[in-house]
Amino acid sequence: MMTRSKILIGLTVASLMILLSECECVEDMMYELKAKM
Repeated sequence: MMTRSKILIGLTVASLMILLSECECVEDMMYELKAKM
């Protein structure tokens, strides 16, 4: 059950990242987060 839920979470996160990547403002936010890390 755990592995199945992890796969679902992974797919959800991946789809969200694809949707968000279409916005340039989100790319700027990700760049700032990477710079902080």
